[in-house]
Amino acid sequence: MQSAKPLTGYDYMLFLIEAALYRDDFRYFDDYGSLMDTAIEKGMTNKSDGDAVLKTVMLAVFKSDDLTYVDKTRVAAALKAEYEERIAFQSKPGSKACENPQWLNDRVLALDPDTVSRRISPFLANKDLNEAAIADQIIALVMNAEIQ
Repeated sequence: MQSAKPLTGYDYMLFLIEAALYRDDFRYFDDYGSLMDTAIEKGMTNKSDGDAVLKTVMLAVFKSDDLTYVDKTRVAAALKAEYEERIAFQSKPGSKACENPQWLNDRVLALDPDTVSRRISPFLANKDLNEAAIADQIIALVMNAEIQ
């Protein structure tokens, strides 16, 4: 390295590309928070209505270009768990039961990415399924508590 010299005479740009199998930072998903609040509010009075909003939240997750399918599934499962817990305790959005602003991050990180990967890999390997069909299949697994 001591004999290295600066490159001159050319325009260039250096990039650092980082790759990870699984995302470990889910703190920046505030977009889902307001939709979750709506799902919880609806779910407290009518579970079917709340479930419909929850599926909308999950579809929004599956449209994210920032996540792999494994991480999309982990986020969807975390949202479902949070929804079910809050409905069970009838805690309103913003109440003491949901003061932790890191709840999504904490729940997602609790889901083992390798287990999730094994569970969804048949859908990803199926060449007959497009992205919407894959999302539908995985959301069905989450809604049926087959991934949690």
